[in-house]
Amino acid sequence: MNHKTQGYSILHRLSLLLFCIGWFWVLLGIWGMIRGELEAHSKPIIYSLVAFMGMLIAVIGSFHNYQDYLELNRWERLKRAIVFSNFQGILVAFLMFMTYFLVKDLAISRAFISFYLLSQWFLLILLNYCLPNFLQWVFREEVCYRQTLLIGTGDSLADIRDWVIDNVASGFNITGIYTPGGGGGRKELRLEDISPVDNLEKHLLRNKVYRVVVVPGLNSGYWMQEIIDLCQSQGCRIFIHNPYASHFNVPLVPLIESGQPFFSLQDEPLESPFNQTIKRLFDLAVSIPVVLFALPILTFLVYIFQRVQSPGPIFFRQERGGKGGDPFTIFKFRSMKHNCPSQEDQVQASQDDDRTYPFGRFIRKFSIDEFPQFLNVLKGEMSLVGPRPYMVEHDKLLGKDFRAYRVRQFVKPGVTGPAQCAGLRGEVTSPDLLQARNEMDFHYVGNWSLLLDVEIVLKTATQVIIPPKTAY
Repeated sequence: MNHKTQGYSILHRLSLLLFCIGWFWVLLGIWGMIRGELEAHSKPIIYSLVAFMGMLIAVIGSFHNYQDYLELNRWERLKRAIVFSNFQGILVAFLMFMTYFLVKDLAISRAFISFYLLSQWFLLILLNYCLPNFLQWVFREEVCYRQTLLIGTGDSLADIRDWVIDNVASGFNITGIYTPGGGGGRKELRLEDISPVDNLEKHLLRNKVYRVVVVPGLNSGYWMQEIIDLCQSQGCRIFIHNPYASHFNVPLVPLIESGQPFFSLQDEPLESPFNQTIKRLFDLAVSIPVVLFALPILTFLVYIFQRVQSPGPIFFRQERGGKGGDPFTIFKFRSMKHNCPSQEDQVQASQDDDRTYPFGRFIRKFSIDEFPQFLNVLKGEMSLVGPRPYMVEHDKLLGKDFRAYRVRQFVKPGVTGPAQCAGLRGEVTSPDLLQARNEMDFHYVGNWSLLLDVEIVLKTATQVIIPPKTAY
């Protein structure tokens, strides 16, 4: 089960747990208003916890093959939802009635327990049936416009003929075929073959191709590496259908998508909707207090010093490359003189840069100028932790010089990042330094965890207090 499917499974289970305990208290309140008193008033917490534990045990034993569950048609999913709901409802009912007889609670209404269990069973069927589609809708993100391009020869594409023809609503929007050397695709796939009429690089640039599915054949060695490098340079996710590992100089990551086995060149924990949710909640938990309490005070102090040393706008705005290479406007406290002629050259600040006014040097050294980026975090353009965003022009140049550079754009850029907390911040003075930063960013994309984010934030906080030598 890949990260995305695993995330859907976890969120489905958590939704059932929250529903189980939430519906108990909602129904208890409604029951009390109708009957004029709160039935089960003697031990409501115990019964709600028992229901929660019953559902917890039930969901642990459910949804182990969630990918299969996602791919069921409506009637088959309804039947499976009824089976799951029977198992979950019976387990909760057994534990609740066992608790009732063990504690000999005469205050609770057996009619209330029965109505709770019966209504919960009907709602569980509805939830188990609807949640998969609902979760896919909530995390649809790029599903509506993501494009997939098949690359292979006529013979190799024959191996996935049935999958291509039967593929429906799986997140693969297959829009065309490219056959290296112009060998021609399979006509029965009913897909446009772009190779006779279009150059692959131009096609990737003109169309927002989300991923490329490469289907190698017996004689694919002569075009494989060139195609991979080209697609990777354009920021496409690459799935390899065949396990010909000898063609690649990086470890292949096995995954299952839409019922077919593939290899990817990059593991992506943040493809999981559950991981996305956890990361977003962590972002909000930190950024909301900063924006409400710290940012107003800092803004006032910076404003006062700017009025004295360098009048002008308090914020500096600049276009940066975000997730997927999409540009966004980043916010910073202005640390350079207003209308400085060389500021338009998009030249990085250097030590003793004459464009920086005195207090600007101070806020840059202690990273105070970065605090307005918490507004970008609240807007969803950035994350608290991630690869630092470069200027759009720099992204274009670096994408040409470093293979797989755009892997760092698979996730949102961060206010801080793995390279920054390691002291690799400030001006880029050599290609080796830039390569070291990129390698740390690649490692972050493929090895994300909440603990890693917390570790990076704590290390960054330490460097704010005790800045490294590269902070200027």
